[in-house]
Amino acid sequence: MLFVFSFFPVLCRCVLELTVSGARFSAAKGSFNILDEHALPKDHPAFDTAEQAAKRRRAADSFASAGNKVLKRAREAGGREEEEQDRSRRKREKKERSGSRKDRTGERERHGRSKEERERITWVVPHLRVRVVSKSWKDGRYYNRKGVVVDVISRTLFTILMDEGSKLVENCKQKYAQTALPKPGGRVKIVAGLKTQARVGEVGTLLERNSKKQEGAVQLDDDSQIEVVSYESLCEYAGR
Repeated sequence: MLFVFSFFPVLCRCVLELTVSGARFSAAKGSFNILDEHALPKDHPAFDTAEQAAKRRRAADSFASAGNKVLKRAREAGGREEEEQDRSRRKREKKERSGSRKDRTGERERHGRSKEERERITWVVPHLRVRVVSKSWKDGRYYNRKGVVVDVISRTLFTILMDEGSKLVENCKQKYAQTALPKPGGRVKIVAGLKTQARVGEVGTLLERNSKKQEGAVQLDDDSQIEVVSYESLCEYAGR
């Protein structure tokens, strides 16, 4: 029996020759690459047994599956974040458009009304005691002082008789003054404030003041009914 192996530098073909009773038989099967066992580490996949190769494939498949799950979650999270950002952007743009429309409407209203209309008197009437709140009017000489409205001389101007010195001061605008309140027991008149009042113009006695709620309880002269009125719609009354 004779075994003959032929090797080539890279590609090898294994030939098996068998001599039996003077007759020669030969067989060749497969081609394979020659590997230098010193060129690769011992744990290289090239030296794996069938069981080790299967184990490596299972580990690689498991790793790839885990990676795909992580990638999917990242994509979903990124999609949700992008969607949220898109919703926030649309909401912000809508708010900006709405604010812009309001600004334009307000601008048109302001320009549409004359200065006289904007400063038109709405609540000041004679016999009301008011407090001057302007630091610029009359160089601030009457700031935080009280006086009684003597006359409304135009749609925008009125005259005040100051409590101190009994000096008559003309050409006061409504924006320079605010309502003044007496102590409980004093006389008040309901005026047109920011909130609509059903009994504007009626006179009564101030029974109680609630500074926390900015309200006063008033007993009206007309029918002795007690009404709770906001400070902005109450003013001390100096008439009879």
